[in-house]
Amino acid sequence: MEIAGCRVHLAEGGDGRLVLLVRLASRGAGVWDELVPLVAGRHRVASVDLTLPADWTDAGDLLRGFGEQVAAVARELGEERCHVVGWNGGAQIGLQMAVHRPDALATLVLVTPFKEAGEMRQVAVGLDILEMFLRSGRRDLYTWNWFMAGLSDGFVEQHFDVIEALVRERLANDPFVALDVDRAMRWMRDLRRDWVTDTELRQVTAPTLILAAGLNRWHAGPTRAMAEALHAAMPTSRLELYGDRGALFLLENAAPAAARMLDFFAAAG
Repeated sequence: MEIAGCRVHLAEGGDGRLVLLVRLASRGAGVWDELVPLVAGRHRVASVDLTLPADWTDAGDLLRGFGEQVAAVARELGEERCHVVGWNGGAQIGLQMAVHRPDALATLVLVTPFKEAGEMRQVAVGLDILEMFLRSGRRDLYTWNWFMAGLSDGFVEQHFDVIEALVRERLANDPFVALDVDRAMRWMRDLRRDWVTDTELRQVTAPTLILAAGLNRWHAGPTRAMAEALHAAMPTSRLELYGDRGALFLLENAAPAAARMLDFFAAAG
């Protein structure tokens, strides 16, 4: 359905509070497929597809606007406060909501979030490598790299056919892969900057769960150091690390993270 200018995919489930899944890689990219049925047993779950404008002057304003759209989706679905699960860019949007729209949050889950922390030189080089793939015209190689670097060796060895299907699905359905290179690279670089200050993070009141990968093969981030720095700055946060998994651990086995989220939602009441 269309709500607040977004395409929203709703999974009717249990009678628990609405869970909104937020990430710039759309549902069509397959990124939420493993998580939704695990959470929908207890909650209504909606994934929100957000669209990058043709241009933007300030990414902070853009992210804040996305947060307002997410809050509007929740209202249209009948809930003033919801659980927001933000993954990568969605985590940046969730942080904007925690600062500017705390009234819309019951809880916040940040999955592999970005922050300016740790060895940022490797992040800069990692982004240069991604730009090389895109400027070569081989968007398929960019997409292969994105999946292969975010998954563990064991998963790649045992489920290569699954990765092939994910690559095809993202290439066919995710608008981000088709963006012009300058806009795509600007967005990726903006996501790795801080749009919320540490002072603002210390004032966040929403219960926050940070789920982070311990394995870093996609050197452009998100990294473990980013998650740890974010946790250190947020008194209301809890940090859970998946030490042997990469940034796409929700695609490998979403069950442990889903169970942790459900417990977290229930504890928040």
